[in-house]
Amino acid sequence: MTFLIENYRRSPLSFASGDGVWLRGADGKRYLDLVAGIAVNPLGHRHRSILHAIRRASRSPLHLSNLYEIPEQETLARMLCARAGNGYRALFVNSGTEANEAALKLARKATGRTRLISFSEGFHGRTFGSLSLTPKPTMQDAFVPLVPDCATLAFNDLEDLRTIDRRVAGVIVECIQGEGGLVAADPQWMKALRKRTRDVGALLIVDEVQTGMGRTGTFFCYEQYGIAPDMITMAKGLGGGVPIGALIAREKVAKHFTPGSHGSTFGGNPFVCTVAGAVVNVIGKPAFFERVARLGAHTLQELRIIAEEFPEILIEIRGRGLMIGIVFTAPDLAKEAKTLLEERGILTNVTADCVMRLLPPLIIEGTHINRFLRSFRAVLRIISSRAAKENLHGTIVPATVKDLATIRAIHRACSRKPYRTSRGTPYLKPLTREEMQSLLPRTFMLTKRTTIIGKVHWQMIGRSSRAALLGGLAVRGGSQGNGHARVLIAAALSSMKNDRYRRAAAITASPQVQSLLRGCGWKENDRAFPSLLRKSKARFAASERGMVRMFILDTKETR
Repeated sequence: MTFLIENYRRSPLSFASGDGVWLRGADGKRYLDLVAGIAVNPLGHRHRSILHAIRRASRSPLHLSNLYEIPEQETLARMLCARAGNGYRALFVNSGTEANEAALKLARKATGRTRLISFSEGFHGRTFGSLSLTPKPTMQDAFVPLVPDCATLAFNDLEDLRTIDRRVAGVIVECIQGEGGLVAADPQWMKALRKRTRDVGALLIVDEVQTGMGRTGTFFCYEQYGIAPDMITMAKGLGGGVPIGALIAREKVAKHFTPGSHGSTFGGNPFVCTVAGAVVNVIGKPAFFERVARLGAHTLQELRIIAEEFPEILIEIRGRGLMIGIVFTAPDLAKEAKTLLEERGILTNVTADCVMRLLPPLIIEGTHINRFLRSFRAVLRIISSRAAKENLHGTIVPATVKDLATIRAIHRACSRKPYRTSRGTPYLKPLTREEMQSLLPRTFMLTKRTTIIGKVHWQMIGRSSRAALLGGLAVRGGSQGNGHARVLIAAALSSMKNDRYRRAAAITASPQVQSLLRGCGWKENDRAFPSLLRKSKARFAASERGMVRMFILDTKETR
């Protein structure tokens, strides 16, 4: 029996102590920590600078409230604003979602507008304002109606940026989507977003809750994009383990938060500001960033070599610095790999169904990373061997050289890697119009007036599983071991007429996929998709003992 509200899906593991990058379980077993409290412990456990700061802070009042001047706040604010650039001011809260709530309120107050924009697969917190801009149906559905006048645009979609107009107060974005599968913002898109918000007078809020504090090789991740936001939100690693968040805003924006506009009882008390200041002092050295970037580049390179060895298990390696995502072909495989690594004393995390997320303490050494790489390769061998026995991967079917060239060309255009080959033989072959139609539900029919542009390909993975290439992007689905399809693959078709995109719905039998679509604005009696599905770069994934990825197949309506 527990007296806790059971709103977390917890592992049965518990830990008695920690030191550096290591945790020791209650049973005495040591674990290499590659989660760091979800990026909260950039200096690992029991770092001497943090311990010294805690001892120092304990000799002074731990809490005074913001009724009085707090010198420790002023010191920390000066350090953070110096990192952001000239003309910024700071406000302290207790968490990332509180920092985002403050930013959203300030955006409305400073502009006098109401509309707020976020992007597909983004995550900004679970309090009402932040949740309203976190377009995930599993998080939102039970709490509607949410804050009004909030909209979601497609991440990395240049065309969608045109919908940001003079009604918009603020746009919130992550440079790398931590909970959305560690997908990075395209540099060209990020610059276009900054220009668009500036042109229409909307405020750009960069959510650095997970990417900040040197995680990606610079103090703030946005520095690598060559932009200057109007507001920055921080938390997680800022406190090195104690709860603190921060909003950093340009002076001309910050001045609109007058006394009584916003507040926090515990925000920025002397204790947390002293500890956070110690963390910033350690992290804020150029040599520290260079080391993070170097170790991150080494880890990404080695993981990509491993991915080439196991194409039936791994799709892609993503990330920057020591914020790394390993994309598996199915959620079950990602969870199995996490469990096997845990048995070997290595802690990882799985997000977005099929992405193993690595967020190690930034003090990690190359020897620790190599230990993980050896264990990870061994785990993939076990999974691959089991899969071969269960015939999960099936037979590779040849395709023509022309087909492969087409696939590669489209993937390059979409900034995605081509499907791998085995001994030079592609996995894919053309899918006929009849086969394509067989994958579609009756709610949308290919007609004689619709001509498919580009090739569509498919691959038999198992007896009842298939992968398709729609508009050059991969779709995988299937069962895990029982020989019966648990997921129906369907295509989302985009019609193009007079250079204006229209959307038509394609519905699958998978309730998980239908839930995803509803969260993006689709209704059972409405065939229109939201802008998330407007172009071939858009995608989502869901699973039912396998994985489905849905993409746009460009079509052209002919007279």
